[in-house]
Amino acid sequence: MAQTTDVALLQRCHDFELELSLAVAERVEDLGDGITAVLSPGIPLVWDANFLLVEEGLPAAEIAVRADDVLGGLGMKHRFVVTRQPALADELEGEFEQLGWDVDRTLVMGLRREADRPGSVEVEQVTAEVAEPLRLALMQAHPWTTAEAAPQLLEFDRRLGRVFRDRWFAARHDGEPASACRLYQHDGVGQVEDVETLPDARNQGLARAVVLAAAQISREDGDELTFITADATDWPLQLYERLGFDPVGITLGFRIKPESAS
Repeated sequence: MAQTTDVALLQRCHDFELELSLAVAERVEDLGDGITAVLSPGIPLVWDANFLLVEEGLPAAEIAVRADDVLGGLGMKHRFVVTRQPALADELEGEFEQLGWDVDRTLVMGLRREADRPGSVEVEQVTAEVAEPLRLALMQAHPWTTAEAAPQLLEFDRRLGRVFRDRWFAARHDGEPASACRLYQHDGVGQVEDVETLPDARNQGLARAVVLAAAQISREDGDELTFITADATDWPLQLYERLGFDPVGITLGFRIKPESAS
């Protein structure tokens, strides 16, 4: 699947995310042959904190063996592989699919227009400590978040926030915080991330409000680029388009989930 509509902008967004991942890793190991292991064994259930970064065109089967050796060697049941190069990801897509791996297609969207209409819900900028109970509740609303994984995911949140500037935005439903997102900022780039709403508070305009609030702060702070990501096959991308975000391109990741999370 061809995945770029704006090559340079897509690369900048992807590099921003990878730079953050590398900055919070407990260990970064050069495995040779253009493969880097990005590892945080202290939070082994956080898939996005433990993966292989591929920079050269090795066959997917060989990369999979390396993933088994490194991630499996640390007792991790998941496998996750990403590459910095869109063209290489395109080449590997079919090979990983033949191996039975899942292909994560993430749509990157850049803020380029005004929203179709403003938010109609009050939004609060809150500290990470205040946001944490809501974040936990949002995690637990997903069937794949286990009791063992939740505290590790929260710890990953804290590590991310210590490396890049992050701010949380929350909106209430029936008097209680029910929707939130966070804004990462670094070197003139802002990323709106972790947009979530509790199930019983959806379709009330809360997600619209928190995303618009985060995007406005990014603009006010002078970020020259503000972006957001979405599953390329899921409905939130339609909301983000209405909020002024245009598609930039698609990044691919290759993953095997543990059986209990499938």
